[in-house]
Amino acid sequence: SMPILETRYLEDPAPTTYNSWLLDELADICVTNKFELVPDPIDSVFVRSNEITPYSGIWEPIDAEPMKISLLTLFVKNKIPQPPFKIIGTMNYLHGGSKTPQMTVSIKNESIDSNTMWRLIWRDDRYCDGTIPQEEQNYSFKST
Repeated sequence: SMPILETRYLEDPAPTTYNSWLLDELADICVTNKFELVPDPIDSVFVRSNEITPYSGIWEPIDAEPMKISLLTLFVKNKIPQPPFKIIGTMNYLHGGSKTPQMTVSIKNESIDSNTMWRLIWRDDRYCDGTIPQEEQNYSFKST
């Protein structure tokens, strides 16, 4: 069976730790299909760690100069990250209205939580009208 790497709680994002543990877990997963490259979104949406995620969807952490919050930003806009983007971790499904996670960097026996910039890859609008997509209608969830 394929391991599930996420917690069962809606407010918890998928793992953001990119280290030897994750590489070992992923090495055990056998993928037989070739996947297409992820297309670049037409409009880029960015959000920093610890801010509220504006949309549910697939986000990727990128290496970008952090946006600054100060009185000066009321008059001067922050620099918008420009491609090519250096991806610094795994894509993650983030829920709109939830706090954007930090990245966890593991070096030897030490882990450091670090702020990062997240870029929206795919906005999930499937549930906006209150219906459940056909491919998910047979899902069943245990009640706690």
